[in-house]
Amino acid sequence: MELRTLRYFITVAELLNFSAAAENLKISQSAVSRQILLLEDELGVPLFDRVGRKVFLTQAGSELLDHAYEVQKGVSSLRSKAAEIVSGTHGVVRIGATPQTLETLLTPILTQFQKRLPEARILLVENGSAKLVQEVERGNIDLVVGALDGDHELESRPLFPLVVLVALPKDHRLRKRKSIEVAELSNEQLLLLRKDFMTRKLFDGACSVARVAPRVLIESASPHCLLALVQGGLGLAIIPSTVHLAKGHPPVVPLTQNGCRLGIQMRALWDPRRHVPPLVRSFIEDLAAYTKNKYPGSSFHVA
Repeated sequence: MELRTLRYFITVAELLNFSAAAENLKISQSAVSRQILLLEDELGVPLFDRVGRKVFLTQAGSELLDHAYEVQKGVSSLRSKAAEIVSGTHGVVRIGATPQTLETLLTPILTQFQKRLPEARILLVENGSAKLVQEVERGNIDLVVGALDGDHELESRPLFPLVVLVALPKDHRLRKRKSIEVAELSNEQLLLLRKDFMTRKLFDGACSVARVAPRVLIESASPHCLLALVQGGLGLAIIPSTVHLAKGHPPVVPLTQNGCRLGIQMRALWDPRRHVPPLVRSFIEDLAAYTKNKYPGSSFHVA
């Protein structure tokens, strides 16, 4: 059943005149009659009684007319919703980020975005960058704000540099250093993020190059948990520069390898093989504009 056939049925039912309906629809009367006959054949019930030159709705036709109005209304609503989505003011943006990125970067941006576009809905997914990239590739989320390594088919927009930091107990011998080499951590007890976090991937890669076998006390999904353990003197934590450092936090120093600060570019990542709604592109523009002058860890720079 085609939508135009439904429109023909409604028009004839309202006018109860095939000639008038044809004129209203701007097609021939024979075309209207043919479409109505095809519809009756498809539904298996007569929709109109033809008595002489007069036309009347059958009981089935009268009942089905109400349903036809509902379908027409639904189609109209569907078209309106599609127009809103195309306009970039309505819809859902499904965003993935690490816990620290959600806290320090996305919170202020989302607040501004919702004020500018109050009809937009935001769905947040929290995880490590590696797993979030998989979710984008599977089509479960629209956008990841994170770091990308290796070969992927994702498209991205650079936002700001992420630096790998070392948090130390306040009485640690290295606490006043401007930077710490990866090799210097070979005998230290370490507190690390899980392996699906980009900070951990960078650190593991640097350790491999430096031939350092890290002594790991704990792995966690929470940088704040690691910082609390550092405060307790249990070891040194490897954390990203995107983490919020509260007042009284442990000393934090950039991690280097051969004199270069260890880091990577944070990006907005999406799958170009899938449709990217205007609302998502609008959010990417907001991200880029915001991080041009302000971003978490802006006091640290990748050398």
